[in-house]
Amino acid sequence: MKRAILRSTLKRLVEYHIPAVAFATVFIAFIVYSKIMNRICDVPPIEETIVPDAVEEVSYLTDENLSELYSYKPEINETSEGIVEIDYEDAQLLMHIARAEAGTSLDGQLWTMRTLINRIESDEFPDEIWDVVSQKGQFEVYTSGRYKTVELNENSHLALAMIEGGWDETDGAIWFEASTNSPNSWHATHLTFIKEVEGQRYYK
Repeated sequence: MKRAILRSTLKRLVEYHIPAVAFATVFIAFIVYSKIMNRICDVPPIEETIVPDAVEEVSYLTDENLSELYSYKPEINETSEGIVEIDYEDAQLLMHIARAEAGTSLDGQLWTMRTLINRIESDEFPDEIWDVVSQKGQFEVYTSGRYKTVELNENSHLALAMIEGGWDETDGAIWFEASTNSPNSWHATHLTFIKEVEGQRYYK
């Protein structure tokens, strides 16, 4: 097609005796136009964007993404009561102590965590979780270092989230002991019994 257009142009130039300069100008313009058209035609088609499959949902939280979890706080009314904000290091300690004391169950870890929080909020105990658990004669799992050896499970993280969200059905419990202890233990004879949960008796 390009050759036909060129022959036609030359024929007309000869018939109408267009000067050589004009002929050269037209010829150069035709060459430039041809190159531009070639480039346009050679542009590859736009490829369809491939959307990757959704990332597989994380079914269990691990230590690697816990810091992100603790940086998130649910949207709440500023006047809401019961909300507990816990930083990453305190949350780690709280979960490990509860896991070592109460085992793997959700209820057991919930009650143990909330009892620790109740102590922090009580005038009878220190205001920081590290000071609470390190009190002499209070938490054997801390003084022995056993809390460091337990492996957190999904219930550990769920219990923490519930505590941060304001869960509290402990009726102010600040003491607990193993259910295997004597019914005439110091706790049983000096404190008010609240409830037995997953092998632990809770008092205030």
